[in-house]
Amino acid sequence: MTRSLLTPRALSGALESGLLGRLGRLGRLGRLALLALLALLALACDPWAGGGGGERGAPPTDLPADLPPADLPAASPREPVEALSPSLWLEAREEGAGRVRVEVRYARRADQAAPRAVELFVEHPAALTYLGAAPLEAATEAGKELVVQRRDATRLRVVLMSPASLSLIGGGGLAALSFEGSREEAARVRILPRAPYFAPAEANEGVVLAPPPAALSGEE
Repeated sequence: MTRSLLTPRALSGALESGLLGRLGRLGRLGRLALLALLALLALACDPWAGGGGGERGAPPTDLPADLPPADLPAASPREPVEALSPSLWLEAREEGAGRVRVEVRYARRADQAAPRAVELFVEHPAALTYLGAAPLEAATEAGKELVVQRRDATRLRVVLMSPASLSLIGGGGLAALSFEGSREEAARVRILPRAPYFAPAEANEGVVLAPPPAALSGEE
């Protein structure tokens, strides 16, 4: 679009050069009227000289402040994060005659790597007396040997491994620990949060420990 040549600077130059000096014969009111007319013509020929926010003027500046930007996507509500189910937990059962059995159990999610060996530290109250241990179905199916070592008066080291078997350990029972003591004390047995629990190392990703059982369940 061509700009008007009758800009204020052009009018000023014309006045200085004497082009409009010939209007001296007009009266004072006549000269003022002519200058006002020329100024209106200059505004009409320059589409950017006026405001108003119309199609030919400057962009409007009085838009509401709460309008979202047109090029940004609308915010979506945050999806709730579901709590992961336990990977390692204990199940305590009463065996009778003042004896209890605490089973170490394992569950693997679909996105987790399976272990080939296990090393856990189990803590029990001093009032419980450790009697012995036996492997459960997940360990025997993978051909693993169970070794339980006493570390101190209240902690046991539980190991499942086999140099002759590289089979992966599936979900289910890993080991059963037998104790002599009361039901209340058996409910306080827990797995210590001391990773790594499994080998290879990637099998530890996403492992979740469960809290100790609140109470003993009856024998099924």
